[in-house]
Amino acid sequence: MTVENFTAAADLVGHRVVLRWDARPGAGGDAAVRVRRKERDFEPEGRWSPVYDSTAFPPPGTEVTEAAPPGGGTVESCARDGVEVLRRVRRRHGDGWRVEILDVGGSAAGLRPGTTYYYELVAAPPGDGPDGEPETGPPLRAVATPTGLHRSGALLYGALPEIYRRHDVVRGPDPIGAVPESTPGNGQLRRFLDVFGAALDHLRSRADQLRGLHDVDAADHRLLPHLAALVGWEPSLDRGIAVRRHEVKYAAALYRITGTTAGCVVWVRRLTGWDARIKEFWRNVLITNDPGDPGDPGGGFHGSRTLDTSDPEAMAGLGRFEDTASYTYDTGTGPDSRYAHNLIGIFVAPRESVDEVLRLRGRLLSGASRFLPMNLRPVVVIETEPERRAAVDALGVSDGTDEVVA
Repeated sequence: MTVENFTAAADLVGHRVVLRWDARPGAGGDAAVRVRRKERDFEPEGRWSPVYDSTAFPPPGTEVTEAAPPGGGTVESCARDGVEVLRRVRRRHGDGWRVEILDVGGSAAGLRPGTTYYYELVAAPPGDGPDGEPETGPPLRAVATPTGLHRSGALLYGALPEIYRRHDVVRGPDPIGAVPESTPGNGQLRRFLDVFGAALDHLRSRADQLRGLHDVDAADHRLLPHLAALVGWEPSLDRGIAVRRHEVKYAAALYRITGTTAGCVVWVRRLTGWDARIKEFWRNVLITNDPGDPGDPGGGFHGSRTLDTSDPEAMAGLGRFEDTASYTYDTGTGPDSRYAHNLIGIFVAPRESVDEVLRLRGRLLSGASRFLPMNLRPVVVIETEPERRAAVDALGVSDGTDEVVA
């Protein structure tokens, strides 16, 4: 059996979500269908709540009421202590079935209105996989935000003249109720207005939820690209929902460090996943009228002097991040042209394949305008890990703690 077209939508009645999918028969027999939900995202970590398991339906401890809806099929309502906790509707659809599950949260309170729930459906066909477990395909996913109850039907009914309410005594039948307020004990007119009241409750809840559209932590993940566009941010579509929420939330803070060393490090990690060291090459440009002060180790820029070839650290650092030599001004624009006032060096030690490194390097250079002003040009310097470790050890500094190694 194959399962497809999995969707989730808020039910017209508040505190509930309707899940739907199509099940088509296959040569392998029926598959075990399991549905679960959680809040905020689809990440495997976190608190998942089971919603439906076809191998364990009806849930233990519930009373099942069956009915035949118009058009054929079956409706199975599971109640616990007189309160409906789960409903399954199956109808013929083509050569298979269309299944609907009414998720009410498993309790009388139902689902929290305005909270976005993330659903996953996994279909495990019969038969064992290579590890003795059923083979399952990728999970089907859907998102829905339930609405609330505002008793609009009761308010409409209460606004009627007393004489209409006094004579509203025609009781209804006892089918499975789709509208909780529309109980068989209510009169015919009250039940009629409850239909419109449910729709008004739904509209009012949708309007109330507009206030939370800008809540990055709780908004539907499908709104994140729109929220990112409001602050001029391009979300990482290849990252998880939690990462995208974090990016949009702190985009303004990242903009404030654009053009700084810290900003370059963050952007390099975001675009490529590499941990980078950033160097401003203007410090290595030869300036003939500024020899600096060799006796001032804390002075930062020490000017331009003749390279001491007897210094092993200075010689070992040539061409690396730790290079302290002075070079004539380089006017080139290629990847090996480094020594100019407008060049920023990005030193990385990637572990990917050559093709992947070239792809990520191109992505980094094409996105340089996001983290560097237009008058600065980046140069990506690829270091191997042994070279980087040798350079770090030569200086006696730990690249993890920035403390002198004893």
